[in-house]
Amino acid sequence: MPTRTVRGPLPEYGYTAASAGMRRGVVLVQGSTNRLAVLAASVGQGKYRGIQIDEGTLPDGSANYGQDAQHPAEQVNAQKEGIAWGLAAASTSPSQGDQAWSNASGLLVSRVPFSFSGFILGQFDESRAVGANPELVGVELLPQYLEICRNVGGFAAAAPAAGATKYGALGTVAVQNAQSPLYIAGYAGEAVRNLKVSVGTAPGANESLAFTVQKSSDNGATWTDTALTCTVSGTAKAAVDLSHAVTLAAGDLLALKMVASNNGGYSAANVAYCFDAT
Repeated sequence: MPTRTVRGPLPEYGYTAASAGMRRGVVLVQGSTNRLAVLAASVGQGKYRGIQIDEGTLPDGSANYGQDAQHPAEQVNAQKEGIAWGLAAASTSPSQGDQAWSNASGLLVSRVPFSFSGFILGQFDESRAVGANPELVGVELLPQYLEICRNVGGFAAAAPAAGATKYGALGTVAVQNAQSPLYIAGYAGEAVRNLKVSVGTAPGANESLAFTVQKSSDNGATWTDTALTCTVSGTAKAAVDLSHAVTLAAGDLLALKMVASNNGGYSAANVAYCFDAT
């Protein structure tokens, strides 16, 4: 039995392998009834709470459950807080106090501090060097959603001229003739969202200034438009895109493209812009 420190009045239980596919212990889950054992689709996905009390291969939460909603092997008893056994991923080394969340296989892993947003299941209650197979590790369950938000933006006194395509830069800097990287993603799974723009002087009747966040996955050699975009038109002085979120890979660069219309009355000036990387 592994050596561990238990905080609180909970008793110490033995370390028991329930089957070749799973050790008797904890699988943190959430279904429509809050009792269905399902797996995550990606690291940090917030679909987990509860305790798995059965053994063997985990159900996938779809076919078996849909055909037999009363199948007891697919039920879990909810445990939202307290010390519990968590099945940690193979070949990992969680430390006591590390934030715990799930990987895509439903196994617990340590979250890299200040990486990106996600659903935190709690914290590891002991340090362990996990071997070649998943192992049960003590976890203090404290489910919570952690939001990491990095606001990126800039300002330019002179907006793009009529008919011109320009690019934003960090800080108070003139608009650029080519892409100027505003952000580099440090971790896979980050997302860019919440584009917000403002102009001191409106574009004018029948005129517009369109903003689009661009992404480069080859260190700036090529750039592509993302779905994150908004347009200031006519007498309006602000626009936002709060509905789109673009997932990033580690190393992706972000830039902001501005395209001005040219219908004979364009007058936009004093451009401010920002977006969130989470």
